Amino acid sequence: MPLLIDYLTIIEKEKLLKRCKEELLMKEIVDFLHKLNNPIIMFGSAVDSVKKARDIDLLVIGKLNKKEIEYLEGKLNLRFHLLNVKNLKEINETLKEEIKKKHLIIQGSEWLIKWLIS
Repeated sequence: MPLLIDYLTIIEKEKLLKRCKEELLMKEIVDFLHKLNNPIIMFGSAVDSVKKARDIDLLVIGKLNKKEIEYLEGKLNLRFHLLNVKNLKEINETLKEEIKKKHLIIQGSEWLIKWLIS
């Protein structure tokens, strides 16, 4: 099992890097979010195209200053749908399945992968 997590982490990181190369806006978002210390996962339509998405679904775990996200919204002229939870236990199975289908792990890869496959 430990090697599986390592391989999945590499795959997730490669997926994130590929999307950042394909879309400059994604790179800017990821660059900004890396400044936060939270595990973060983007999910939904923005994973395919930030420009085409109506809003960007973000799951952020832990304490967060929402003004950081509001600043990013203003700077990039985007709308974020922020789901901020203290613990992943707060996420119901339906939402977890939706996240599994289409996601980009921005930060906290190993930990979030363990949650996604559990």
